Amino acid sequence: MGFRDASNQIVGFGIDMAKEASKRLGIEVEFKPIDWSAKEAELNGRRVDVLWNGLTITEERKKNISFTAPYMANHQIIIVGTATAAAPPTPSPRTRLPPRSRK
Repeated sequence: MGFRDASNQIVGFGIDMAKEASKRLGIEVEFKPIDWSAKEAELNGRRVDVLWNGLTITEERKKNISFTAPYMANHQIIIVGTATAAAPPTPSPRTRLPPRSRK
């Protein structure tokens, strides 16, 4: 994800990755912030050439967007200290716990 720094420059991990990829491809890159809720319309309307950010690949999106291979796997986790009295979360169909923590 990108954000603007104190000098109003767009920076971040995804920005660094895009810069490196464009350098290796020998092309110039221009970063253009968009309304993320309209990302597919921006792409399909050719107002942008590439969406470079944390975009989840879904079967529905595959119908309208050509995806590359993912360059990063991102999983959300919760970490608490061993002294924390909080009970472990109750697994749900959308929750995966490491094997040793399942009861």
